[in-house]
Amino acid sequence: MDDFQSKALAAATSISYQTPAEALAQSLTNDAPKIDTAIKSYVALTSARVLSANSHSSVANAAAAPTGYDLDQGPICQSSGNHCYFSKSKNPQMASLFCAKVLLQKLNSFKIPMDDHDDAIVHHKAPSLEPEEKNEMNEIEFQVVRILWNGLVSHGKKPSKILGLEALYHVYPLLLQTLKENVPTNVDLQEGQMFMMEFGSLLQHAMNRRRRKSTLSTTNHKQDNDDDVDDDSCLLWDKDGGKEELRRRRAKREQNAILHKVQQERSHSNQEAQLESVLEEDDKIDSHEELQHQ
Repeated sequence: MDDFQSKALAAATSISYQTPAEALAQSLTNDAPKIDTAIKSYVALTSARVLSANSHSSVANAAAAPTGYDLDQGPICQSSGNHCYFSKSKNPQMASLFCAKVLLQKLNSFKIPMDDHDDAIVHHKAPSLEPEEKNEMNEIEFQVVRILWNGLVSHGKKPSKILGLEALYHVYPLLLQTLKENVPTNVDLQEGQMFMMEFGSLLQHAMNRRRRKSTLSTTNHKQDNDDDVDDDSCLLWDKDGGKEELRRRRAKREQNAILHKVQQERSHSNQEAQLESVLEEDDKIDSHEELQHQ
């Protein structure tokens, strides 16, 4: 018993002596899901997406986009809603896997430069903070992420297996251009670049959601109802692996199907009522004509 109490006291003491930076580093390593897991989910998403959308002309139009077209304004972005479709590939799953392999290789070998902590890097939005607090907190977070990330790479560890959303949020903007320039040669350039860009967009969206939820829980405000909005970032970065998002989508589809059936029945009933009204009117006209003849 004394041994247990001494260990508990030692643990409590070590926790109380943690600096803010140490506490943040610990939270970064405890963050879930890990980057690896999110990328695997993204591969599954992009692989399945084109299979379920083959009948849509928007994807076909996206595939016909001219080579070298501006990805930020071109048909692939506009027609497919800024989503990655491997519509030019005979095997979308393999194309997605090739891109994911490059993404992981670049992430796990990347070292954050010492001088990349200016406003262009640490301006990420933190909705719950005032401007001065945003800059200070982002600066601390970035420096802790840099030390932790670079330390893992230097010791032959893979950040993608140890870190999650919070850390990658600071790193991905530094690496995006390199990723866009290193699309696998056996994958269409535009589709490969869109793969990298959409992953960053979903990362940003997930981070915004996490901070918004944190703000709402702190201020005791209720979260806005987004039940009508499908959010792919939930499939990558939610701790339940996107199960709640998929459940919500199934429920919405079922509700829409019921609503559609009710509308069809109402429309059919209205048509029958109109037909009965016309027939009644015809009967009245016939009866009136018979009286006149009599």
